[in-house]
Amino acid sequence: MAETIARFLIGYRQRHSLTQAQLGARLGMKDSAISRLESGDHVANADTLQRIKEGCSAEVTFAIAESATARELALT
Repeated sequence: MAETIARFLIGYRQRHSLTQAQLGARLGMKDSAISRLESGDHVANADTLQRIKEGCSAEVTFAIAESATARELALT
């Protein structure tokens, strides 16, 4: 899931021409936290996922659904 969230955040920032600091401000997080999430070195907890969901609107639904599908495929 960390990789899916990382790809989502990078893509979201690029589509909206945001820096890590700008995205962090939008999500109520430090730019260093955004950097760790984008690198895939940090697994987002429930609070962080909620912040991403609220700050990035409905676009995050696809990323979470994609992650769930990948996990289901890996388990079969």
